[in-house]
Amino acid sequence: MEDIDERKRSQPLASHSPREIPVLKPVALGRKNLTIAEEFGIGVGTIKVYVTRLFEKIRVPDRTQVAYRAAELILLSGERKEGLDT
Repeated sequence: MEDIDERKRSQPLASHSPREIPVLKPVALGRKNLTIAEEFGIGVGTIKVYVTRLFEKIRVPDRTQVAYRAAELILLSGERKEGLDT
């Protein structure tokens, strides 16, 4: 049977809620919590909770590392990054 930690490493976004994943991109782009909250039509406190959970789940200490890790996850998942069309 596959170890739970191994599954988390092989499917890094699998443990995120449906609302946390969309929040990852604006955080990675450097948007402020208030701006993200307005974009999603939810409270700033809720965004703060999502951001804190994202930090914990992808094991990063700050927003800069969120951006770096988000880029890694996008590349690893096979999605195309905007602006990299060739």
